[in-house]
Amino acid sequence: MKTIAAGLAGGAAFGAATSVVNALSSPYVELGAPLADSVWGDAAKVLSLLLDVGWAWAALAVVMGYAAATPARGAAAGALALLAATTTYYLTDSLILGDPLASYAGDLGLWSMASVLFGPVLGVAGATVGSPGVTGLLAGLTVRWVRPPR
Repeated sequence: MKTIAAGLAGGAAFGAATSVVNALSSPYVELGAPLADSVWGDAAKVLSLLLDVGWAWAALAVVMGYAAATPARGAAAGALALLAATTTYYLTDSLILGDPLASYAGDLGLWSMASVLFGPVLGVAGATVGSPGVTGLLAGLTVRWVRPPR
């Protein structure tokens, strides 16, 4: 149960934060207009670029899988985190930009399918990092992670 809650909460926070940072980085959005041509606007642009790349979203699933500690729970946590992040991202975009949520239906469907497809794999990779044997080795090579103590 904690795995589900952690995956949903972590994903929702990541998705909302990404959407808000994107809005802050754009001078064409009401939220970002006051920051245009300022140090804070430039910082928001850099952070927006970092949060919008695929590896950041993949890292979310890996970290949630690592926190789940077992491969089965890691698979669930990875998928749920990405689903929550995707849904919250588009919901927050809809609220910030004033667009109807239905206008994002195609993108939401596409990225939700990607979440279901890749989230479990990335979650399992996170959960098995540091495990003995070939599985742990492959997970470690995939993630290139220095494992902190649990």
